[in-house]
Amino acid sequence: MLRNIFFVVTILFISNCSSVTDPAKTHEYWYPNANKLRDASTEILQNQSLNGDVEASLILGMRMANGDRIKNDPVSAFLIFQKLANKNDPRAQYLLGAAYASGLGTDKDEQIAVKWFKKSALNGYDKGQYWYAHMLSRGRGVKYTDWEEAIKWFKKASIQGHTNAQFSLGEAYEQCRGRLDRNFDKAAQWYRIADKYTDNMLARYNLRRLIDLGLTDWKEGDAGTSPNKFQDITKESFISCSKGIKDPFLSEDFKIRPILTAE
Repeated sequence: MLRNIFFVVTILFISNCSSVTDPAKTHEYWYPNANKLRDASTEILQNQSLNGDVEASLILGMRMANGDRIKNDPVSAFLIFQKLANKNDPRAQYLLGAAYASGLGTDKDEQIAVKWFKKSALNGYDKGQYWYAHMLSRGRGVKYTDWEEAIKWFKKASIQGHTNAQFSLGEAYEQCRGRLDRNFDKAAQWYRIADKYTDNMLARYNLRRLIDLGLTDWKEGDAGTSPNKFQDITKESFISCSKGIKDPFLSEDFKIRPILTAE
């Protein structure tokens, strides 16, 4: 219930980027005992897991999945995630989706992965929201690419501080994805947010590119100094998105994999 309240409150402020949550606080919310459990021995995690500690079980499963301080055992990790996901734990639902997307401990199946990412997203977990949006935006495990729906979930994950979701929104405003109007200033705003709490090199690069091309203004706090434009490009020189023109300066679409960690 408390997680649902947290989820609703964050999206109420979606238009106000100053209300974006520090990702460290989001992580602490979902994994309140992470600092203590991170250094715990595998034996302690196993005992706590046997006693019904869900967070300990999840971290144990992630250790098994990655061979971290325990023998690599993807099948056992998968079974832990599956058991907890079926009990409606959004963190486990994300991890189970990640297992299906990666073929870890089970056959790779992106359609089933999307199903679990969606369940996690609906339960308010930022990683589930980001990965559900990612799959929709790339047409992976779904019948067709759906950027319009993906944008909704990128925004929800972004408000919880998910850096990759924030970066994706920046590119979406450049490319007019999901029926968004092309808006370089909004793209720049999301790139700044993506780089605020974490060292997001791609966001910083894209922001600097927009500044150097004269497509958005340099602001105090941005890397470097206010430049002299080295190319005579203006916002007005870009044809509207309805004409189907794609910004030639955007990064390529890399196919990435979900990470089986709590970080």
